[in-house]
Amino acid sequence: MRRHVRPPRAGERLGHQDHQYRILAKPQEAGLPTPEGIHRDGTTFILTFLIERCSIEGGETGIYSLNREPIGRLTLAEPMDCIIGDDRRTMHGVTPVTLRPGAESGYRDVLIAAFTKIPRGND
Repeated sequence: MRRHVRPPRAGERLGHQDHQYRILAKPQEAGLPTPEGIHRDGTTFILTFLIERCSIEGGETGIYSLNREPIGRLTLAEPMDCIIGDDRRTMHGVTPVTLRPGAESGYRDVLIAAFTKIPRGND
């Protein structure tokens, strides 16, 4: 999947925002990491770092072309597992998270780092 990420060119500037998300799974209620489904975030590059998974199943990330054709799937399983995407050229979505059998609650914690190209003259 690396072929879908292009590094910034010399002289390009990127703005940066971080977001933390905890997706909860409860008995009889799945957690929805991306309730909007397959989407783009409107940034240039998007990084998703797994902080922790606790007592859950699911949470598989799908990467798609702009025509919604599947490119790849993976599950962030260990702390600091990471996905880097070029949001201009791909879409993504994450499957619901459900409780492991016997668990009363669970969660998926991620840190999202979004980088957006700053047009020249706007710095």
